[in-house]
Amino acid sequence: MNRFLLFLLIAALPAVGCGEEGPPTEAAPDEHGDEHDEASGEGGLLVLTAAQVREAGIETAPVVVQPLTVPFTVPGRIVPSESGQAVAGAVVAGRLTRLLVAEGESVGRGQALAVIESPEIGEIQGELLHAAATAERTRLELRRQEQLVAEGLSAERLLEQASEEHRIALADQAVLASQLRAYGATPASGPGSVSASVTVRSPIAGIVSRRIASLGAFVSQSEDLYEILAPGAVYADAEVPPEGAAALRPGLGAVIVAPGDARFRGEVASVAPALEAETRTTRIRLRILNATAALRPETFVSVEFEGEAGRDALVIPVSAVEREGGATFVYRLAPTDEGPAGARVAYERVPVDLGESVGEVVEVRDGLRAGDEVVSAGVFYLRSTRQRGELSEHEH
Repeated sequence: MNRFLLFLLIAALPAVGCGEEGPPTEAAPDEHGDEHDEASGEGGLLVLTAAQVREAGIETAPVVVQPLTVPFTVPGRIVPSESGQAVAGAVVAGRLTRLLVAEGESVGRGQALAVIESPEIGEIQGELLHAAATAERTRLELRRQEQLVAEGLSAERLLEQASEEHRIALADQAVLASQLRAYGATPASGPGSVSASVTVRSPIAGIVSRRIASLGAFVSQSEDLYEILAPGAVYADAEVPPEGAAALRPGLGAVIVAPGDARFRGEVASVAPALEAETRTTRIRLRILNATAALRPETFVSVEFEGEAGRDALVIPVSAVEREGGATFVYRLAPTDEGPAGARVAYERVPVDLGESVGEVVEVRDGLRAGDEVVSAGVFYLRSTRQRGELSEHEH
């Protein structure tokens, strides 16, 4: 009996913990604190702490109105300057007995390029020796006449005649020697030093771009033997349509783009006064300010002209633009009331319609106003933060 009553009492007791939850436990505080939280997104805004802005290197730039200078690009080619190209030719007819340099070699101004054996030079050398002998003979005769006049044995008239003949002989000798030097030959000092050789020398320092001469060939006077180019001594000639040429003037800047995307600074040197008959374009000659040997004559290039200041436009830095699909956005600084002034910074993602891109800026047609502040550095950080927030919302 007692055992039966004990069983009934135990069965009547309520089951503790089977249908009733215990008291709630407190959540553990965030051990990282608020300062290192991810940027919060409220109402489409990205809100960052001042510390996050500094760590991300975020910078802003104002939306401004400024004249939009739209450049244009035209084809061009490299041409040698007045002193950048030279031809070394034969100054006398003769046979090429020595070729001293080859194509591609560097040469200095006055360096020997070739040697020509010329019958004409041989003849002049012979005439020079004859003139030298005549000058010596007239010198001796003048000396003799001076002595005779001093002794009263000759007339003054004969002395003057001897003096005149000697001056003529000296002049003839000097002319022939000068002629030989102009040809590049060395005047003979005596019968044993006669040479019919003429040395052809380079008129400028540069690189031999072409060797026309052939060893042993007979060349005529003024025949071209070598072409020499001075590295970097070049211009760029651009063919510009009349409407573009009207805005160009000497001193205006330009960029010359060579094959391989090598870029050189240039400025307008001259604007042709008339159109080219075949192309109906204006030839613009540009002085290249940092030319190198890579700019060879007849190289085809592109010329980017800076142009004149144009219409006023609303512009922002190109670095501020975020592209997604076919759309473009910027992050605009937005006001926030969170915390003390400067403690929180808010940014809103704004779609924009863009126009011309010129250098480091791009035109804004719609979406912003002058005076707005847009993020110019740190766009990637804000984009990554926004995408993480969207992913988190999607998972919840």
